Amino acid sequence: MHLLGRTDVIAGRTDAVQETAALFDMFCHYLVLECDHFASGNTFRWAADQPRWRGVWEPCLGYAQDDFFFNPFGRMRFSYA
Repeated sequence: MHLLGRTDVIAGRTDAVQETAALFDMFCHYLVLECDHFASGNTFRWAADQPRWRGVWEPCLGYAQDDFFFNPFGRMRFSYA
């Protein structure tokens, strides 16, 4: 997502792999196409019948600043709200 000028997305430990993958897909589309800024602590769900997730911003750790995978925009960590 850093190549698009947006935060990366990660999730806390969850057994709901398909649901988390759908969250990432829908949220990234939302972030790029509709939302100019998603504030830390906001919640997101892509449909009324889906669970609500809370996104909390954190810095991108684990990569050197000159590493291709480093995201200067940080990352949004999602957990169930």
